[in-house]
Amino acid sequence: MKKFKITQKKISLVIALTFAIFLFITFVHTAEVLTKGKELTGAEVYSANCGKCHSERYPSERTDDEWKVIVNHMRVIAGLTAKEAKLVLQYLQENNPEE
Repeated sequence: MKKFKITQKKISLVIALTFAIFLFITFVHTAEVLTKGKELTGAEVYSANCGKCHSERYPSERTDDEWKVIVNHMRVIAGLTAKEAKLVLQYLQENNPEE
């Protein structure tokens, strides 16, 4: 009979997989359940996603052009759909008192 040997590598793998599942449930699944079937505004998408990894920024902190670059970049990282990214950008630009 073959003995099952627990190694540091196996322990690390189990911890990493557990952490990945935790992150998925916390960030992705929870947001999907809370927003399922609901049409969200740009402000709601912004609040639900952008504050997960860092503090939310005020729309006035950047210019409209800077927000466009930032939202396009963060869309990939946050896993936003094109529609969600458009709503967030619209919210940020509409609430930016740019001169």
